[in-house]
Amino acid sequence: MDFLKFEDCVENEYGYIGNFHEGLARVLNSEGKWGYIDKTGKEVIQCNYKVAEDFCEGLAIVRTKEGKRVYIDKTGKEVIFCKHKCVENFHEGMALVRNKLGLYGYIDKDGNEIIQCKYKYAEDFHEGLAKVQNKEDKWIYTDKTGKEAISCNYDYVGNFHEGMALVRNKLGLYGYIDKDGKEIIFCKYKYAEDFHEGLAVVRTKEGKWIYTDKTGEEAISCNYDYVGNFHEGMALVRNKLGLYGYIDKDGKEVIPCNYKVAEDFCEALARVQTKEDKRVYIDKTGKEAISCEYVESGNFHEGLALVTGDDGLNNFIDKNGVVQLNFIVYVSKLIIVGRAIKLKAYSKEELTHKKLEIIKEMKNSLNNLESIVDEELNSHQKRLGSIK
Repeated sequence: MDFLKFEDCVENEYGYIGNFHEGLARVLNSEGKWGYIDKTGKEVIQCNYKVAEDFCEGLAIVRTKEGKRVYIDKTGKEVIFCKHKCVENFHEGMALVRNKLGLYGYIDKDGNEIIQCKYKYAEDFHEGLAKVQNKEDKWIYTDKTGKEAISCNYDYVGNFHEGMALVRNKLGLYGYIDKDGKEIIFCKYKYAEDFHEGLAVVRTKEGKWIYTDKTGEEAISCNYDYVGNFHEGMALVRNKLGLYGYIDKDGKEVIPCNYKVAEDFCEALARVQTKEDKRVYIDKTGKEAISCEYVESGNFHEGLALVTGDDGLNNFIDKNGVVQLNFIVYVSKLIIVGRAIKLKAYSKEELTHKKLEIIKEMKNSLNNLESIVDEELNSHQKRLGSIK
């Protein structure tokens, strides 16, 4: 993978920079328009859009200057014009859409409505099936032709992960079904999560955390206050002192619980914060891989992590901690106009010379926003009361 070397970097000014997805990252310019950059920092799709989403399966949802929702490809070409009120990213070749009546369906990459908008609620496809709720509030799984694959008699159903879907019965207990709708692991858990890497986190009626395998057998018994899902062979855990560490699939604490804050492993590195409040990236042996002298830092995506220094400079670093791209990111100003909320970007000069004035102005705007939210909530509660 070819990255721009630090000495060749050009400082670009954007109001927002996203993570890289499929080789491109969303950016917001000083005029409030969205576009995309590649990993050299080049703006490959110009900032011409009112709204833009990350790329997924080669397409991204954008809103044009005229307010039209369209899907674009990585050249910026408009490939699907959306007639639906709401559209989502593509998953497994299908995109969830909602019509003006508030009903959900699915389109393919030609923009054809393959599954008619008839569902009260729906989610993305996972492993060939999508969970939907019909007008009678019944949960079912549909296949990509719109055929009902599984009819469910549960209060809640989850998406399929590794051939299993989380379900909850009318007693509030969790279990798992397979793609035939068979309850493989009986509903007996107080709490449960999806399967990750062959194991699922569950909590027994007695309040004990364990990992179960796909047969329902207890794979790992845990003596922690918190346990997370497995990512890249490691799971985040928290001991009774409130400190975080990591276990492997044998339940062995391979990285001791020594961290005040920790996150899941992503691309072989995890962000942690030591007892001394030092932020670092560690590898799977617990060794410090990158020392973060940054105000904020993100997970790695496609070999790069977005970090922010105390000077307001945003950088993309590689896994050696070497800066690959530099950006000046504007601070956004909140302006309340009646019930409308607008965002404005401050220039670099304003940030340098009018820092105190900007902070004061932002605080005033946030106070105004809080008042508006309180007023709207009170009004909403009164409306609910009148309905009763």
